[in-house]
Amino acid sequence: MSKKATGTGFAASDFRPFKTAIGVAKVCLVLGVVSGCSSNQGGFSGSQPASDAGYTGNTDTNAGALAVYRIKPGDQLSVNVLGYDNLSGNFPVSGNGQVNLPQLGPIAAADKSVNELQNELVTRYSSTGAVSNPKILVSVLGPQ
Repeated sequence: MSKKATGTGFAASDFRPFKTAIGVAKVCLVLGVVSGCSSNQGGFSGSQPASDAGYTGNTDTNAGALAVYRIKPGDQLSVNVLGYDNLSGNFPVSGNGQVNLPQLGPIAAADKSVNELQNELVTRYSSTGAVSNPKILVSVLGPQ
């Protein structure tokens, strides 16, 4: 195998291991950054109970520089009252911004964050006596 001079006394093939190592390091760096971003304790859906508001999640306090999503008319909400299938389900937000929930009736949802709505539902279900110490998960599924 003949060595081509690179002007430094080394052949181009002498640098292949270094180029490979640098390429691997770049991939690791990119994957580290991507995995760091995906490990965010927050999220869009509001996947933790409002009573554990150190959540998913999508707490207004940990949203940082990202804008907190506000529920709007036409959104489809998933409401899960843990242990109460009769109170859980998917519910549309009406044109006037309300969501009609079992045992509570119409609740204003538009312009609230997922956490704000979760907290309100915890308060309302507790105050009606329908649920003792409710754990409620709310997520926005998208438009109807």
